[in-house]
Amino acid sequence: MGKLRRKRRNYHGNPIAYYKEHESEYEGLGRRAFALRDGALYRSLLRAGQLEEAIAKDLRINGKGREPLSNDEIAILVNLYSIHNGNACKAEKDSRHCIRTLLKYWRIEKLKIRKRGRPRNAEN
Repeated sequence: MGKLRRKRRNYHGNPIAYYKEHESEYEGLGRRAFALRDGALYRSLLRAGQLEEAIAKDLRINGKGREPLSNDEIAILVNLYSIHNGNACKAEKDSRHCIRTLLKYWRIEKLKIRKRGRPRNAEN
C-alpha cells in the first residue's frame, strides 16, 4: 500500500469527481495516509476546498478513527503515573498507548511529569 505512481492528471477543477471514481483505492485511509499515498490528489482536493467532502474530520475521532478512551482506560493511564514515578517513557512500555496519550491524561490530572534525562545533581 505504498505511494501510487501515475502520469500527470488533470481534474478540470473538480478533483472530488476523480476521488469518487477511484474511491475503492483510498477506502479506510485517514488524511495523513491518504496524503502519503496520493499527495497530488490530496493537495488538489485541499486547494479546491473539497477535502472535507472526501475525508470528513469526524471520521478521525481521536487521531486514527479510534473511539475516545473509556473512564476505566483513563484511570489505568493515571495509575501508571504512581507505578513509574512520573516517568512517561517507562509507563509507555507498560501501556498499549503512546507517550503523547499518557502525557495528555497526566496533564489533565495536573500530575507533575519528570523531565527526560538524568537529574543535574545526580552522582555517577
